[in-house]
Amino acid sequence: MRTVFFGTPEFALPALKRISASPWKPSFCVTKPDAPQGRGLKLKPTPVKEEASRLEIPVLTPQSLSSAEFIQELKAVDPDLFIVVAFPIIPMEVLALPKIGSLNIHPSLLPKFRGPAPVERAIMAGEKITGVSIFMLAEKVDQGPVLAQREVVIDPEETGGELKKRLAMTGAELLLELLPRLEKGEIFPMKQRADEASWAPKIRESDCLINWTDHAEKIRDLIRALNSSPGAHTFRQMKGKSVRIKIWKAALSNKILSPGQVLVEGEEIFVGCGEGSLKVEVLQLEGKKALLAPIFLLGNRVTSGEIWG
Repeated sequence: MRTVFFGTPEFALPALKRISASPWKPSFCVTKPDAPQGRGLKLKPTPVKEEASRLEIPVLTPQSLSSAEFIQELKAVDPDLFIVVAFPIIPMEVLALPKIGSLNIHPSLLPKFRGPAPVERAIMAGEKITGVSIFMLAEKVDQGPVLAQREVVIDPEETGGELKKRLAMTGAELLLELLPRLEKGEIFPMKQRADEASWAPKIRESDCLINWTDHAEKIRDLIRALNSSPGAHTFRQMKGKSVRIKIWKAALSNKILSPGQVLVEGEEIFVGCGEGSLKVEVLQLEGKKALLAPIFLLGNRVTSGEIWG
């Protein structure tokens, strides 16, 4: 069974590594072109390109997925299956090329949390269980028939970054279990139930702003969800200016405070919420490094009674 792998970020690496050591090693990988990054804006390859090069798998980085040249390169391989993990929307004319079809690894239990931010949205919603779905790509985003699923329990202290890593590993394991059965024609896709569907839209700037009138658990879950990127933030007044502070870790507290009201006790920082309060454990002043609260207090004057938000 000849495969082609489509992927870009680190989330795709576990699956790429596993299939590269299997009988279904990709004929080549497709990923985004090198992009400028960092202060020097030097061109940097995607994580998938770097890993594929290490695994000695040829790489294609088309500027357009609809270009005649790219489509011809795909046809030349005579592919049986496309394996897609964390990749932009692929045109139907490309998805139609492989004989078996094109499957995708999605980090949710479809049809729940369709869309680009399923991990973050699941944690933000206070979900206790999520999982991985492998499904066949179709014209509508994340709505193709499901081939296999596996549940994953979300740890109460788990961050979005940590959960993504676990789901990436789970997806890779499930993929390797699925491929031999798919090759033998033993898999029967199941249609998704539209009445059970929910959407996980892209995380925007407005999603990252902490609303201190929310319940403490909801704010704590927002902070967890957006760690390691892009981070939940609030604002405080410093020298007459409103300065952004990212909060990377916080714990529930029983301190009685008004929404946004700050309390400093020794080396600890507490902030009031609409119901309950939070102990802020790791925070980052705009333009500075993330610091533990005791270290942050050494270099920043925080006064009990000030209001954040």
